[in-house]
Amino acid sequence: GLSERFLRRGRELVREEDPVDAVTVGLFDFVHHMLRGDWESLREIDPELRAEALRRGGLWHVVTWLGMRGKLATYRGEFERAEAIVEELGEIEEHYAYGLARENRQGCAAFLAVERGRLDEAVAACDAYFEATDEALPRILALATRARALAEAERTEEAALQLARARQEMDALGIVPPFHASSVLRSELLLAVVRLEAGSERRGARRARRLARRARAAAAAVAWRGPAVLGLAARLEPQH
Repeated sequence: GLSERFLRRGRELVREEDPVDAVTVGLFDFVHHMLRGDWESLREIDPELRAEALRRGGLWHVVTWLGMRGKLATYRGEFERAEAIVEELGEIEEHYAYGLARENRQGCAAFLAVERGRLDEAVAACDAYFEATDEALPRILALATRARALAEAERTEEAALQLARARQEMDALGIVPPFHASSVLRSELLLAVVRLEAGSERRGARRARRLARRARAAAAAVAWRGPAVLGLAARLEPQH
């Protein structure tokens, strides 16, 4: 509710002649509805407006919107749309030599590969994503996504090492937004489920259920995590 009030005020302040203003409000309006899961209310930012905002110096705004849009397309299964966004980010990276465009391109490529089940490609993409930045939050996403790919490939010990590194990064930060924490919890839950199903961690059912509760709580603030977390939690229930 509070963010909705700020968005209404922000829309009133947009200067018609300033495309960066329009993209700024469009970006945060998109994030607001995306995280809520109110995807019917999502508004695209017109390509011509994005191009004009880039020319006016709105690099961060356009690239951040593209990164969010690419992630959403990936998690909704819109893989061709996600591929097109990866290409657009690559063009911005090349034209402006902008590091954040490279980081978002590599992140979107990593998420896309793991969603498609291309696990070796996903591991390599996560490595590139991790190396693209010194910032803790994107590194946490890279580690969690790499752990997910490794767990799905049943390389459980390697996945556990990635998650331990992610937890170290989180502990160093102290406060981690649900957007990032939910990725780690999802991968931790996946690893617990894979180990249980393989019979390699027979006493881990109680811990896995605790993880499922924590993952569901975090996913409440990041709508696209919900279906995956619920699916993993269902795998913990007895089959009849």
